[in-house]
Amino acid sequence: MTDLRTAYELACDLHAEFAIPTFPVRLSRNGMGKWEKQPLTKWSQAPSDPRELNWKRANAVGVPMGTRSGLIAIDLDDYKTGSGAAGWLQERLLPATRTHTTASGGRHLIYRLPRDVDLGNHAPPVTGIDIRGSGGFIVWCDVNCRYGVLDCRRPVELPQAICEELAALRRSAYITDAMVPHYTRVSDAELVMKLERLLKQTAGQLLTARLNGSTVGLNDTSASGLDMSVAAILARNRFSFNEIVQTLLTRCPHGVAARDGWDARTERLAKRCAFRALDDLRHRSERRRKAMEEKLRELKYRFSTKTNVSEDDAQ
Repeated sequence: MTDLRTAYELACDLHAEFAIPTFPVRLSRNGMGKWEKQPLTKWSQAPSDPRELNWKRANAVGVPMGTRSGLIAIDLDDYKTGSGAAGWLQERLLPATRTHTTASGGRHLIYRLPRDVDLGNHAPPVTGIDIRGSGGFIVWCDVNCRYGVLDCRRPVELPQAICEELAALRRSAYITDAMVPHYTRVSDAELVMKLERLLKQTAGQLLTARLNGSTVGLNDTSASGLDMSVAAILARNRFSFNEIVQTLLTRCPHGVAARDGWDARTERLAKRCAFRALDDLRHRSERRRKAMEEKLRELKYRFSTKTNVSEDDAQ
């Protein structure tokens, strides 16, 4: 069935209903039979009003995700063999929201971003899922109805816990689960004593502020941002991986685990925070060591040159 409306008319209707920016897209199959989505303008800079764009060659309507539209899409290719999309969704109990089918047979779950939250494109470590945020776009509809509507409700707000999980994945994109050690519980009494000693020191003042919920100086003021800051402070003060994980899970009143409870998901996030904090510290130490070695070589060279010049003058 072919929609008699042009891409331009579809875009105008969409813009009027949702007050979101749209841009022209050419949808076609390549030689491998895969659907290609070619923006017909520099979509990241395109004006929001479709009347200001050339829709002559367009047969589909694109919508930028992220801050420009206030939307984010979970792109599910759950038709693919080995896809873990269904399990990922079931674990997170995501609320129903506007849902579209895609030309390739997948789905777009379209959510509204919470105020002051910006998420980019992400690829969770699960086959069959991609996140389209700032820097990405989706095809919303097309003239041949290859992109259909499964659930026509308006996009609902993406839960804060999912926002923070995706933000944490972005910050630690280079970390895989295989890299992260197993967590082994440490003595609560010994951990409390070690924390109390740190909190009494000057170096513990920032930790005190973070445990009290202060986000001053943080770019990421979410619960996961607080967790990452706490992990970094503990790493600098010689806390072990297990001690950092346990602190995040049991001793951070404003962290993710305190808000959502200790479960497999929050433990995984705590382990990744601890690993990243220690890994960042190791890299910084390595950079400082190399800088010191370079400075030492430079000083030795200068001393050697000066000595040779002095000897030449003496002769």
